[in-house]
Amino acid sequence: MQIPQPGGTLGHYRIERMIGQGGMGVVYAATDLRLGREVALKVITGPLASTEEYRRRFHHEALAMSRVQSPWIVQIHDHDEVDGFPYIVTQFIVGTDLGSLVADEGRLTAKRALRLCAQLARGLDDAHRAGVLHRDVKPGNVLLAEPGTSREHAYLCDFGIAVSDAASHHTATGMVAGTWAYLAPERTLGSSAAPASDLYAVGCVLWKCLTGQEPFTGTPVEMAIAHANAPTPQLTGSDDFTQGLNRLFTRVLAKVPAERHADGAALAADLEQLAAAAPDARVSAASTDAAVTVTRDAVPTTAPPPPPPPSPAPASGSHAAPTVGPTAAPAAPRRRRPWPLIVGGVVLIALLGGAATWAGLAARDDGEPTAEPDPEVPELVSGDIDGDGLGDVVAQARLEQFEPLNTSSGTLWQLLSTSTTLGPATELGSESGAPLLGDVDGDGRMDQVWFSTPGAEVLSGRAATYEVRVITGTGEIWRHTQQLTAIEKWETLQPYLADVDDDGRDDLLFSNEYLDFNDDDNYDNDTFVTVHASLAGDRSFGEPEQVLDLGQTDDPITGVGDFDGDGDDDLFRASNTHRRNTITGVEVQPFRNDDGTYTAEEPTRLETDTWGVGWFVAGDPEGDGDDELVVTNGRGGAVGVIEYDDGAFGRDVAEWLAPDIPEKDWEEHVFDNGAPSFEHTLSDVNGDGADDLVATAHRSDGLAIGVALSDGSSFARFDQKGWGIIPCSGDACAALTLVANVQPAIL
Repeated sequence: MQIPQPGGTLGHYRIERMIGQGGMGVVYAATDLRLGREVALKVITGPLASTEEYRRRFHHEALAMSRVQSPWIVQIHDHDEVDGFPYIVTQFIVGTDLGSLVADEGRLTAKRALRLCAQLARGLDDAHRAGVLHRDVKPGNVLLAEPGTSREHAYLCDFGIAVSDAASHHTATGMVAGTWAYLAPERTLGSSAAPASDLYAVGCVLWKCLTGQEPFTGTPVEMAIAHANAPTPQLTGSDDFTQGLNRLFTRVLAKVPAERHADGAALAADLEQLAAAAPDARVSAASTDAAVTVTRDAVPTTAPPPPPPPSPAPASGSHAAPTVGPTAAPAAPRRRRPWPLIVGGVVLIALLGGAATWAGLAARDDGEPTAEPDPEVPELVSGDIDGDGLGDVVAQARLEQFEPLNTSSGTLWQLLSTSTTLGPATELGSESGAPLLGDVDGDGRMDQVWFSTPGAEVLSGRAATYEVRVITGTGEIWRHTQQLTAIEKWETLQPYLADVDDDGRDDLLFSNEYLDFNDDDNYDNDTFVTVHASLAGDRSFGEPEQVLDLGQTDDPITGVGDFDGDGDDDLFRASNTHRRNTITGVEVQPFRNDDGTYTAEEPTRLETDTWGVGWFVAGDPEGDGDDELVVTNGRGGAVGVIEYDDGAFGRDVAEWLAPDIPEKDWEEHVFDNGAPSFEHTLSDVNGDGADDLVATAHRSDGLAIGVALSDGSSFARFDQKGWGIIPCSGDACAALTLVANVQPAIL
């Protein structure tokens, strides 16, 4: 079949001339021979034209868009298929597109940019009310009629990857549609598109119109990382109008979807209000030091994975703690390791071996061989839930994917290891709060600890409380409620479990991340981070005391590990270095625990091209009693291990799992498919003392769990048949995360 050419016909449309061509097809100016009007004719060509699945999706798109009636959206007139070529007929707009306009003029005046983006928000609101998402809002998909006149009018076009509620299943699992420079943080993590992700893109378009450049620049991988974790860009200037614009950017470009505008109409109202007060002039240039001039939004709530419950744990319905005697203190301190922290660099492409793409699962990492174990206290084995000496796997299906863990709830699933496979997934009921795993009573059994901040997502700088609910390894339940003093400013609390005082019991450790305004009230917000410890006692935790002050920083603590093997837990963080809004590198930094006092040690810069998009997990894959950092999702799917020595992490990353994805395929996969929500964790599933790498992969029958066994110096290849599976489908699979004592953060 020959592609239609100008002068020919397709159905009752005469093709006049080509006006555009892209990867999916060709757009022509055409004449409707029945109605005698000029139309735009989009014809799907190439391999896609012969793909039945895509053709179904194409017609779903046309049907979905035909329901939308909006003065700010290009109207659909017709769609059909002739001689094997699907086509769609739309309103023909005489003018230009916003991308070309910005390229020609460099920057638009504030009034013009705000007025045009308000029209986009109105159009999206109409589409969303009809159940249609755009998913690729960008300047090139905005047509302008009568540009440069008082009648200038914006039309959203090319809903070519638009999806309606009814047709959303036509998008392949794990695929991310959109353009990286305008892709919302949750989309870079592989989450489903939502109205909030379209609104985020409008914020990116506004930034582009005002400054002439995208909010974040670099390679696709670097842009994905920046959207997820870099500070929100802000404009310079202390006047009221610029401050108002910065407040708008802080909201519309929030990392957490729930913190953005409720809908397109609300965003349009804010844009129109600013447009009314805007000067007919260009704004000041963007800040050259984002770390100083921006507010840091919360890390995407796909962050901290939850911890698993022991098999005998009671269902979550019971509220009253049983009456039991006080728990005896441990007989002797034990050298032990906390559950590995999934930290996170960007999870862009993980171990793509064979048919499945193994993504990570958060496992915990707890016991290590003890030199002289107390005979009355068994050793903890990394990930061991049922006390049989084999590491297991636990996952949580969160009910609200983007709600903060401290205030959300979800259903837990447990898969117990047999040393060669994982048993069937067993549902363990539901709990509320951020789940953690550790041994808080020192009896050698794994306990569940649920940390919640009742009544508030953000504690807003006033006295507040947090609640800890403990389900011990023997099934006993107790609670601890802590009132926080108003002397300090409390905002975002991130909990961990760590043995701070080397007594064999895991203590409650939490970071406090809060904003403090500059004295000049210039809307330049400073983010500060402190770390506090609440020591474990008998069925309670002590008063929290500050153990580390990180000062002004956008990078909180990432995780916990006993890197020097002395029995008390150290801290670490993995962070990006920035130059303006571009990521320039990645570094890891230890904070050594010396008798309960944490000291910052020198950060180590890693080779960015290979490891700059990795997840970092603390555990003991070498099996030598000292924790190492495991970095996954390296270039080509590589996995490496970083050792700690002489007060610092080494610069050389030892390759434990070689890349198995060709360079070109890796680049194309990241660019074309985006970043599925990969997770990796460590669990000693075969009980040999060396932590193994656990990962997940989406399959048609559920969430498959794979294991790469450690021999102490390398990881074996993942068995593509998998070790176990959690039955689920669609959004239910997307909501599953592994449980561990970690703070995953996209770098």
